Amino acid sequence: MKTTQEIINELSQEELKENPDKLSQYLIILSASLEQAGYFETDAEINYCKKWEEIKNNTVDIKGKPITDKMVEMKAKQTEEYRLWQKMRIRNKTIIELIRSIKKRLQNLNITYSEGQNY
Repeated sequence: MKTTQEIINELSQEELKENPDKLSQYLIILSASLEQAGYFETDAEINYCKKWEEIKNNTVDIKGKPITDKMVEMKAKQTEEYRLWQKMRIRNKTIIELIRSIKKRLQNLNITYSEGQNY
């Protein structure tokens, strides 16, 4: 099965945009992958929250007092956990937009085909 990135790369090819069979196949693959991608995003968010909590519990300011939540957030956003979570969020948005775009393209191809049959 092709990866989401491979599908994105192939969709940028002009000849594929006119191939309803291939577009339908990719629509099915992307739709099926959305559930799993959602799980990955959830796991990444949980890992980020754990990192945030770890920073909150183990960091103090120069006076020895616990740091504010905003300071924790700024430190947590510099971590690999945050980067991975954002990457998963972007991937999910990309999959959703690809699904919408393919559906719209298939509708347009169907309308064009139907209009051609009327002549």
